Amino acid sequence: MNSRENFTRRSEREGAALAVYHKGALVADLWGGFADRKTGSQWHRDTLASIFCCTKSVAAICVAMKVDQGECSYSDKVVKFWPEFKHNNKQDITIEMILTHRVSANCVCYLSSLEAPRVNYFHTF
Repeated sequence: MNSRENFTRRSEREGAALAVYHKGALVADLWGGFADRKTGSQWHRDTLASIFCCTKSVAAICVAMKVDQGECSYSDKVVKFWPEFKHNNKQDITIEMILTHRVSANCVCYLSSLEAPRVNYFHTF
């Protein structure tokens, strides 16, 4: 199934955007579909989208590079690098636990601006 069929038949994603840079120059800038199919609102060049799931693989690669460079270990506790993370009984959570999805956020409170989400507490499995 191609992208056009996915937009028109499956509706898994109502709209999307893609920007490709090569050697610092924008070579493709595409967008289309619906930002909200129910209201008929079209996807525009500046439509904001949540990318939480998309960041997991990139974050894992970044951490793997730091582990390879000897700057951290998977067994390191997150608080070693982010001391404020200790609140709400999270002081024993390791990098490995986060990367292997053995920690889940029960309450994520989003800021009203475009800043990163602030996690209130985590549970471990």
